[in-house]
Amino acid sequence: MKIGASSACFYPLETEKSIKALGELGFDLAEIFINAECELSGKLFEEITSAVDCYGISLTSMHPFTSFAESNMLFSAYERRFTDFLEFCKKYFEAASKLGIRIVVIHGCKKRYPITDEEYFERFKKLCDTASEFGVVTAQENVVDYKSESPEFLEKMRSALEKDFKMVFDVKQSVRAGFDPLAFAEQFAGNIIHLHLSDHTPQQNCIAPGKGNFDFSALSSIMKKADYKGAGIIELYSNGYDSPEEILQSKIYLQNIGF
Repeated sequence: MKIGASSACFYPLETEKSIKALGELGFDLAEIFINAECELSGKLFEEITSAVDCYGISLTSMHPFTSFAESNMLFSAYERRFTDFLEFCKKYFEAASKLGIRIVVIHGCKKRYPITDEEYFERFKKLCDTASEFGVVTAQENVVDYKSESPEFLEKMRSALEKDFKMVFDVKQSVRAGFDPLAFAEQFAGNIIHLHLSDHTPQQNCIAPGKGNFDFSALSSIMKKADYKGAGIIELYSNGYDSPEEILQSKIYLQNIGF
């Protein structure tokens, strides 16, 4: 599969500068993490587009900056707020469509929020339907401390949404939530359309691929068996590596093992 990296690796560097940093490292595939509403249109959107075009980068996915607020905005008991925020999400979907992006990543709802599973799935379906109007899809990421950290919850979601159930599988989030990432990936391999890749050790749960103990060859085998057509995106926190060159070294490592 093609290996790329997320602009989030360079946070809090501005988004257009993060794209340039990936381009200068030699990446031609990336996930873009939008960090402010002003980046979705106007001058800053043009600068982002220019950086993407300058380095010949294909964007596979968009990560919204409002992920932290989705519990309150999409999945609270207050219907009007959901309706308003669904309208706001069209800004993401429109920008994604203009950038040639297929996938918008959704974190969902924190575990402590009282929304029922059925209500959650109904809201997510409306999000999917709205995204489809712009030719993009919304995909549920597994995230620690969110309902989506649980394979049991995701099984229910898969059953409820059927063909609309699509997943972003994040290795570090599975580790942080205490689930075996290989078992997790195998359970949902047929529904995974996007991968967030990182490595880990007993001491650190998010380091550059190739620097830890994770069996990437096993993950690759699981995804190939499921006829996975998506990308592998290296997504690290800025404290997960010592120099940007480590991100490029991770790409080379993954390619060398046939990921």
